[in-house]
Amino acid sequence: MQQKSDKHKEKLGDFDVRKSSKFGEKVINYDRVATDRGFCYLLCFVVLITVGLAIFGYTQGGNRWVAPYDPTGTMCGHGEAADYPLLYIPQDTWASAVCVTKCPKVGE
Repeated sequence: MQQKSDKHKEKLGDFDVRKSSKFGEKVINYDRVATDRGFCYLLCFVVLITVGLAIFGYTQGGNRWVAPYDPTGTMCGHGEAADYPLLYIPQDTWASAVCVTKCPKVGE
């Protein structure tokens, strides 16, 4: 890697962006400051809130939002299908999916 660096050292010489810029001081802000620290704190805050909400939802909310529905709109594991918590979807079509107590094995 040192060879590549030395190769261009002669051509670059004392190259300076400020002197070579065609845009001037109005377009390029040479007095930059790091702004990533604030966004890193914001990201950490959002992640913590998301994890907290996930834990709260898991411990308090149950599974009504992720429960499967059969084609007739019945929520498996709730209401009239409380004894049938799983949704079996045959390979042929979604329209023949049904709530079941246990998934069938191959050949059943």
